[in-house]
Formats: sequence, structure tokens, C-alpha cells
Amino acid sequence: MRDWMDGMVALAINALEERGMADVFYGTVTSASPLQIAVEELKGSLSASQLRVAGHLTDYQVEMLVEGKRQKVTVYNHLNAGEKVLLFQRRGAQQYVVLDRYS
Repeated sequence: MRDWMDGMVALAINALEERGMADVFYGTVTSASPLQIAVEELKGSLSASQLRVAGHLTDYQVEMLVEGKRQKVTVYNHLNAGEKVLLFQRRGAQQYVVLDRYS
């Protein structure tokens, strides 16, 4: 499943770059709370107010069927300091989307 997801991310990056719709950046989380990400290409850091984080990179709850009973389960998947992330910036905008982690 992860290989498929990596392939889809690569396709999306190529499509956005080819059409000139977005710029792609790689960053490192320097603080989890408040969220701050260092981006070498920008020679600086992005603060929480500039970032939109994809839902799967946060803590969230899902409802699951466990032994025949519905239960809410919390998935702890927030970003941590030191993690590498992939960011998109819409051309001309000052907002960035944190799309995924990478290694």
C-alpha cells in the first residue's frame, strides 16, 4: 500500500510542477507545538499560521468495529520535531500544505 501511495504522490508532484500550479518544498519539523517547519530552499522557517496540515498527519479519531462492537479509536499521528515533510505552495500564495512525511 505504501508503494502505491508513494507513486501517487510522485504523480501529483509531477503534474503540479509541469503545469506551473505549485512549488514543491522539502522541510524538517523543528517544533511540534506550535508547529514550525524549516525549509532550506526558503532559507527560513514556516510558522503554524502559514501551514495547512493534511488530516492524516494529525491526531484523529476513527470509528472501528472491534469484536463486533463499534468503538472510537484515537490515532496518534501528529508531526514530531525532526521529521521530514513534503510541502506544496500554490504559486504566489503564502500558504503551504504539509502533504506527507518522507524518509
